[in-house]
Amino acid sequence: MLATVTPAEFRKFGGGFLPSDELALETLINRSTDLEGFVDAIADDTPRRWNSHFRLMRSLVQAGRIGSPANPGYILHMINAFGGRHTTIYDDLKADSTGLFEHEVWRLFEAEGGGEASLAAHDKYSPDARTWSSALARLCAEGQLPRGRLLDASLAALRRDFTAFRAGWFSRFHERLEPTKEERRERTPAYVALLSSSVPATVSFAVRALALAGGVPDQAIDRLRPALEAKTIATVKAAIKLLPSSRQGALLAADALARASRGSQPELLAFLERVGDLDPEVRDALARAVANIAPSLREPLQRWLGPQALPPKTSPIAPVAPEPGTVTELAPPVEAVPELVELLVGLLERVEQAHDLERAIDGVSRLCDRTDETLRWLEPVARRARKVLANSEAFRGMSPREDIAGLVLAWATGEARELPPLDVAAAKGASSWIRGSVLGFLSYRVLEVAVRAASGTRQPMLSLPTAPGGAIDPSVLASRRREHARLEIQAGRADALQAALRAGEISLPERFRFEYGSKVETRSYQGKTYKQIWFYVRVDPPLSDEPRLDRVPELFLAALGDGWTPASPRDAEYCGAWARGPAGLSEAVRWVATVWPANREPYYAGGAAEIGQNSEWWQARWHARHFLEPLLLPTEPIGEMARLLLAVGLGATEAGERTLATDVLVTVVREDRLDGVALARTLARLYDGQVMSGSRLAASLADAGRVSRQHAEAMVTIIEHALASLQGPPRADLHALLGALSDLLATAGRGLQIAGARNYLSGLDGSGKAAALAKSLTSTAPVETTRQGGGGGRDLSRGRPG
Repeated sequence: MLATVTPAEFRKFGGGFLPSDELALETLINRSTDLEGFVDAIADDTPRRWNSHFRLMRSLVQAGRIGSPANPGYILHMINAFGGRHTTIYDDLKADSTGLFEHEVWRLFEAEGGGEASLAAHDKYSPDARTWSSALARLCAEGQLPRGRLLDASLAALRRDFTAFRAGWFSRFHERLEPTKEERRERTPAYVALLSSSVPATVSFAVRALALAGGVPDQAIDRLRPALEAKTIATVKAAIKLLPSSRQGALLAADALARASRGSQPELLAFLERVGDLDPEVRDALARAVANIAPSLREPLQRWLGPQALPPKTSPIAPVAPEPGTVTELAPPVEAVPELVELLVGLLERVEQAHDLERAIDGVSRLCDRTDETLRWLEPVARRARKVLANSEAFRGMSPREDIAGLVLAWATGEARELPPLDVAAAKGASSWIRGSVLGFLSYRVLEVAVRAASGTRQPMLSLPTAPGGAIDPSVLASRRREHARLEIQAGRADALQAALRAGEISLPERFRFEYGSKVETRSYQGKTYKQIWFYVRVDPPLSDEPRLDRVPELFLAALGDGWTPASPRDAEYCGAWARGPAGLSEAVRWVATVWPANREPYYAGGAAEIGQNSEWWQARWHARHFLEPLLLPTEPIGEMARLLLAVGLGATEAGERTLATDVLVTVVREDRLDGVALARTLARLYDGQVMSGSRLAASLADAGRVSRQHAEAMVTIIEHALASLQGPPRADLHALLGALSDLLATAGRGLQIAGARNYLSGLDGSGKAAALAKSLTSTAPVETTRQGGGGGRDLSRGRPG
């Protein structure tokens, strides 16, 4: 075959059909035409540990039949070509160094690769003595590879568009060479350039390197801004150490304050305190940051800004700053192909806002002509999309970013996979490549547009949101439907269903309700006893079968599994904590939140399960906090499952979840959207069930209560009603909750008001902290009483009986 086929025909078979290197070399050398085409086709074959064709291609180069191939696949095949059962990469490189040390080795620093064919993937699964990192460092130590060039090449690689995993190899290799202080000082401009990297680990690497180099030049201090706004607290701390204690440093810290993570804000404030006297420009920057920092940190700013900088304690506070990714004002629809291409490029790198996904899908649907000019615009985007999908597949219900990549490729190539019927798309035995989940429904919706884009069929959509959170104004939807009728356009089934969900035209069947609770188990291991809390949220009655993709409300319910065990990755689970692969993504959680904004209760139930089942932070579920974000929308109702989500968030172990839940509590109290008595009963039930600790819950409620007099009153009432609802013996950490109540009562200037709380505290005896606090709290006469048991409703926003 190799002796007779053309390169194009060879590509259809792939490199897996190549004979041995010796026989392939003999055959190809005897071919007189298009040898470069064959080598290009071989280089394009996906390189893996077991099928490297580098030695074959290099033999053709050494024989003088071709020049060094420019195809990056040539170098990617090299990664797995060296080292064997009895030799290491170092041994093989030394044995075949002619030309390699001048050309091929340096191209390793220019190729990102993917799958098994990358330096990061190879070294991760190899003993250190058999890694590329070890081989290159050893050759450097022997003087066979120039040290300075290796240091420069590793920094140049970090400036390329590599993913975090693959970029990490180059920063680790750089540090393995142990640059001296002088070598680092010479490369200060390169380190400074890396401060603006999109990879957080690279920013951290650059900050550490600059510290070891002796600091940042005065003219480059402003370049520290991304590091000061990093999400990793350690990076921010290290960047602060590089700031000069001057007006310029203070101004940078003040500007970063509003955009820094909540955990980093105290570090920036501490730096400003050390600077001391702040000039007017720095004070102006701090004043702009007041509304965007954690409530517990606002009051210290009065030392610099004066009392007028903060709202009076008796008035509502400024709105809590939305988390990154929360849409408060909608960006307009995309109007032109260049703008759409720019949006798609950004989404292929990182998805920050779910509404950007919607704008991109809507834009492709309306602007997907396939003219020569449009296709030229798409060429570089398509190359990046292929990288994204190098080891995965689009439209499976796994990753929004992969779906966007599939949409780009369908538009650019004119090829799209077949669209199965929506009512059987996830049925077993049908098109089972789409997961039967809400995220699978969203993938199907993107595939609908991809099929049209592949043929260049432009069509307006029905389902683009008109309000933050994903909702559609019913009058706007009616207008869109009339326009479709006028143009004689048939909307896609998923598009039409999504529009109806967003306009509130579909409701959850009344027969379903939610249940939640917990049980405590003790286990012994190696002589030690451990306590395990099993928290569950489930739907009753349980679903009898797997729902189809056109039954979205039931897909939300199916995601809860049986309550104790989350749904398996191939079923309805959509946020990925239990899945293997590219799941657990923040953008997946945020996008799903926009599917059914008229009834997010099933969505909040899923979020409560995610946080509650991980109450002790057994797994790093970084995506779980994003379930709380829609609660910040001013029109969002706080129903039973929303209260449950808020409650488990207030007592969460993970600081990000607890901080965001506290911000939600501050917001809903200020906007008078919270039934505080109902929240108190939920908190009492979770506390009795040991789902949360009293100390973490107390800290959250205390932080919210410090915001204003209004919030202090509300927190007092919540804690009082929670105490009135507690059952069983007091827990060991009850004193933390009572301590917070005592402080809040002092702020409110009153005593206990709920008779049920007073009765509960009167029953506490002994000599512990809780008993002493209970005695102190009940020693003052009640200012106002309600009916026994704390069952009376209260207007928490005003601190008076409802």
